Amino acid sequence: MRYRGLVCVGKVKKTFGKKGEVVVIPETPYLESLKKYKYFYIEYKSEKRKLKIQKVKFCGRRFIFKFENIDSIEKARAIEGHYLFVERENLIDFEKEGYYIFDLEGLNVFNENDEKIGILETVVKGKVYDYFIVKLKNGKEIFLPGVKKYIKKIDLQKEKIIASLPEGL
Repeated sequence: MRYRGLVCVGKVKKTFGKKGEVVVIPETPYLESLKKYKYFYIEYKSEKRKLKIQKVKFCGRRFIFKFENIDSIEKARAIEGHYLFVERENLIDFEKEGYYIFDLEGLNVFNENDEKIGILETVVKGKVYDYFIVKLKNGKEIFLPGVKKYIKKIDLQKEKIIASLPEGL
């Protein structure tokens, strides 16, 4: 879906029951944020469609959603596999707890001497912690563990990350 200003926060995995409920897998590390929205957008038959949330249940790492006007298993099947989007300005602000990956991608990465070492390409999930993939000025990529020992400061205003490189890099 290529609508400006929309951000993916989840995916409809499958139907749940016979009354139009669906299982949603979050696409955000902030699971509880999905319960705070009143509606989502999906792309349905090449058009942006607004789904108003009627009911939400949290089940482990996934949610059961009931949307208005989706009241049968057939209607629920029609949205299986669709991604759920929210307007960027309606995103829950989690800067005190963390950051959205799309806000970090493309930031300049500096060492503790304020020398630019590269650009953050993306962040990937690891079993224990996330890894910041940094493309160095020489073209090589490094994986920096996303922990305070290596990621010293993130400044979205200045579009910069201060990092301490592990020995040998």
